[in-house]
Amino acid sequence: MEEIYEFNGITKEDAIKNAEESLGLDKEAMEITVKEEKRKRKVFSILDKNRVVISVKIIEEKVKKNKFNNNELEKVKEKVTVFLNKLSELYEEDEIKYDIKIEGRKIYVDINTSNQGKWIGFRGSKLEALQTILNDISQNEEKTNIKVYVNIGNYKEEKRERLFKEAKFIANKVIKEQVEIALKPMNAYDRKLIHAYLKDEYVKTKSRGVEPNRYIVITPKENNL
Repeated sequence: MEEIYEFNGITKEDAIKNAEESLGLDKEAMEITVKEEKRKRKVFSILDKNRVVISVKIIEEKVKKNKFNNNELEKVKEKVTVFLNKLSELYEEDEIKYDIKIEGRKIYVDINTSNQGKWIGFRGSKLEALQTILNDISQNEEKTNIKVYVNIGNYKEEKRERLFKEAKFIANKVIKEQVEIALKPMNAYDRKLIHAYLKDEYVKTKSRGVEPNRYIVITPKENNL
């Protein structure tokens, strides 16, 4: 019989964070159901911390990739902080400010600077390079599942919108003309976004090729032929 865990929180997101920290497991390896969501009180109460109750069932086949150690997570955060502080001192003229947020095994770094173009680079090349460096220096000799994601300004949000717009345009063309169309090569994260975005459309998506030139092919679903 599969074990079911219960966790509380002020919000659903807070309850999930408690589950991740307690189980040492990213939410990607959990099947989460909201069991109870009490009505928000007009007056603050200490009981509000248990307003949302979730049940969690672990998805065993995803455990290996998504488990993490809280102590290791804090060490990685410290390494990232030290690096960014030194970077801020070295490039003082760029007025680099940053914020770090932890979600499960993921560390999100939001950077703001007076010279965003310099740090983003052509098509995000410098941003991606900085993200790679932070992931490299954050790992010990024994690799962990902890990942660092970097964003500068609203670059990734704007890029995501462009990706979705392009994917939608190509998907409509595939449906209309009943042809297979390949998108330009992109990194694994961007491919994952497009796979998810077009999942419920009248098309199929598949990655082909070898890194760093791996790309997505969009084809019409058979029942649309």
